[in-house]
Amino acid sequence: MRKAYGELQANGILEFRRGRGTYLKQRQRIRVVEPRRLVRSRLSILVEDMAGLEIDDDELAELIRTELRRMRPGGTSGGRRN
Repeated sequence: MRKAYGELQANGILEFRRGRGTYLKQRQRIRVVEPRRLVRSRLSILVEDMAGLEIDDDELAELIRTELRRMRPGGTSGGRRN
């Protein structure tokens, strides 16, 4: 978990304020050097959070696909199928 937070901070997503907590930076300030690394970091946090919820890999993958379709214009995934 610490590694994931460190990566989010390195990518400009999170800001740590001593004695005050952890905050998301404003979107316009986010600098994404390596998009795949950022996605992996966020997925790592998601998977850790989901570990105790008894959701299997297939169901998690389908939830992600559904969310992607919901967010894209026209409701289509637009991506390739594996």
